[in-house]
Amino acid sequence: MVQDVSNALVYCHRRSIIHRDLKPQNILHSNKNIFKISDFGTATDERDNAYCGTLDFMAPELLCRVKQSTSVDCFALGLIVHLCNEGRLPFLLADGQECDEMKTKGKYEPPVDMILKIQEVTRNLIKRDSKDRWAAKVIISQLVRDYEHQMQDEIFKHELEDL
Repeated sequence: MVQDVSNALVYCHRRSIIHRDLKPQNILHSNKNIFKISDFGTATDERDNAYCGTLDFMAPELLCRVKQSTSVDCFALGLIVHLCNEGRLPFLLADGQECDEMKTKGKYEPPVDMILKIQEVTRNLIKRDSKDRWAAKVIISQLVRDYEHQMQDEIFKHELEDL
């Protein structure tokens, strides 16, 4: 899912399109295990002060109504990855309500029992400062790097078996 959505975001972001409402309900899944982004109703180029999208998946700069960039979509993707792995969003109060103040002022810390690679991805996407977030193309390069390492490990295992 992360690879398909990241590829779609790279495509959009290269064309200066910001989705601004990335959330699980706007990610379509086919029976061929392909994921696509839908509902571009709030999509736009870079703008100031526009308040739109789904509150639970808004980046801090959307909540604070400051200049938006493509990184708002990457923040939302980080929240989606966290949600998929933990079954809940990261900035929740004890009563289950989302806390905007935690999102705009707090620091994200993934759960210690989360898989390390997923911790790395979420930690680099769910950042308060938009300039510090991974861009969609960085996510792709990280996934490709990890895949290449896995393939090298498989080749090495097969070589050891042949000895």
